Amino acid sequence: MKRRTLRARTGVIIVAVAAALVAALVTPAAATVITTGHVGSGSPAVARVGDRLYVAWTGTTGTAAAKYLNLGYSLANGKNIVKLPPDPQYTNPQKSPQGEGPALVADATGGAGVTMAWTAGDNGNTLTAVRFDGTHFGCFTSFAFLTTDHAPALARDPQGRAWIAWTDKTKHINVAQLGQSGCTAAGGGLMNLVGRQVLTATTPFGPGLVYDSSGSSELGVLVGWVSDDATRYLKFGTFTGTTTLTNVSGPRDPVTALSPPALSSADSDLYVVFRGANSHEYLGYSEGCRPSCFSASDTGTVVTSGFGVTPYLGIAAYFDAKGSLAFDTFWH
Repeated sequence: MKRRTLRARTGVIIVAVAAALVAALVTPAAATVITTGHVGSGSPAVARVGDRLYVAWTGTTGTAAAKYLNLGYSLANGKNIVKLPPDPQYTNPQKSPQGEGPALVADATGGAGVTMAWTAGDNGNTLTAVRFDGTHFGCFTSFAFLTTDHAPALARDPQGRAWIAWTDKTKHINVAQLGQSGCTAAGGGLMNLVGRQVLTATTPFGPGLVYDSSGSSELGVLVGWVSDDATRYLKFGTFTGTTTLTNVSGPRDPVTALSPPALSSADSDLYVVFRGANSHEYLGYSEGCRPSCFSASDTGTVVTSGFGVTPYLGIAAYFDAKGSLAFDTFWH
């Protein structure tokens, strides 16, 4: 088991050194915060590709059912975001319901772009995805008859395969491999869903998703969700290609969540960040346990949304108390 010590926020005065050292072993916290002039709702999404931090979010222009989506990148961990113009060959621009963000995942190793997925608020909340290769948009795919009221989630495994998870109209979580071999952003083509399963698990929100290859746990395609009951507790489980998840667990000390868990995996640990019942950022890690035994801690940061997080540590994006797009850099 490998424990990680996480830097406390800049400006915090250490009053009791001994107590702080103990807390550092068990309580993760963000290190620095970058606040932008962009506003929106729902969980933003982030993905690291080379020196670019891609970020996607649902903005404020449009109707409540269909707000404009934004995709851009920063060369400085969220500062000075360069917004990409919508591609004119598609509906211009894409739209998502207010309060529901998109999902992002980086290309396989060596790639230069990202895949984005969302619920199309201007098309009956149809599950939709597109690729951007750093220069071109392409592979625009609207999955007919698959609708979701909430943001989907994306992940990529070490073999380069993309995975997608979403909730259907009956609140059941769906998981599938997102087939991309038949398309390129520059050349066109469509994506497809491979091995789709409708899980027995249900949730009132969208799911979280990550490929866990952290060393001590190696849980594979890991799904996170909020329980569909009055407690709203977090749960996690491994997807093995069937309707029932394995290794199902939750935090050692249950915490009520108002957003799906944003998941990250590295250095023998599973990391999670989410919006707690008091609208504060909660952050935790698994302490090397399989599948999880962590306690999630209140960082004190007030948020108005869920989170997007890079899959191998580093940066979380959210909307702050004023509704501004912000970034935490943490776990260093």
